[in-house]
Amino acid sequence: HKSVEEKHLHGELVSYGVLVLLMLDNQQEMLKKVYSFNKSLGLPTCLADISINSDMLVAVLDKVMSTPDIVRSPYVITRAMVTETIEKLEKYTLD
Repeated sequence: HKSVEEKHLHGELVSYGVLVLLMLDNQQEMLKKVYSFNKSLGLPTCLADISINSDMLVAVLDKVMSTPDIVRSPYVITRAMVTETIEKLEKYTLD
């Protein structure tokens, strides 16, 4: 989404995407480490941190589903899987 790209550095968006991919791939230990790292540096850990609201999510998912990380994954990643993962990440906190 253009407004997101105007407000945030590419690396910020990538750092959030890494969290999504780690959660999607069920890499819990690495997710915990990267999430903690993001928090410590003020990097994004939720959609609000990258200025994405529920109205924008459909357009964002359209773009996400065409990225190389999703298209060339060693297993099939569906839009429903990504949506569910984002919802889980929104509720995630460090224990």
